[in-house]
Amino acid sequence: MAQMYHKVFINNQEIAIVTAPLDGYTEVPNFLDIEKFYQFLIEDEGIKDVSKLAVVDVDGAFWEAFTKAHKGIEAAGGLVINEADALLVIHRLGFWDLPKGKLEKGESPEIAALREVEEECGISDLKILNQLPDSYHTYEYNGKKVLKRTYWFLMNYKGNEKLIPQTEEAILEVCFMPEKDVENIAIQNTYQSLLPLFHAYLLRNK
Repeated sequence: MAQMYHKVFINNQEIAIVTAPLDGYTEVPNFLDIEKFYQFLIEDEGIKDVSKLAVVDVDGAFWEAFTKAHKGIEAAGGLVINEADALLVIHRLGFWDLPKGKLEKGESPEIAALREVEEECGISDLKILNQLPDSYHTYEYNGKKVLKRTYWFLMNYKGNEKLIPQTEEAILEVCFMPEKDVENIAIQNTYQSLLPLFHAYLLRNK
């Protein structure tokens, strides 16, 4: 079985960094020149509609080159479930999203995750239950490639405060969404990088 180092989302395509070929994934060349790797992703017609790709990186050299080619940013967020077993979601930039934001200088991922959920949704008294797998995605900012790592935490909320969207962060709506709506609405209009988290919520009691 292939060991997975990391899972990165590039333009909504999932790139698994693994030690051996992985079932269900289409293998792409291991370019240590990351510009050539990006060029391949753009130009190869055979993978444009493939959602799951894999790079075999036996010795970790690809991951090292990949991280060096990007500016690294760290963020943290929460998968928050209330007493009614509903999931806290936000609506931002046309997509259903989860509350998250960048770490401040000297801030731990746990503290940042709690702060960001509180700021973006207007609630407090959150309790971290455990840490979830990190997510990685890339984007361009001011002409530079950015690799964003987000630390995720499962949280419990027992209060009944009024939810207040942080509009200065372009959040138009915040709500506790019941399971059937998460399955039928949220995951139909969200980012690929968040699907593992939404699925973790849907599968929590199975």
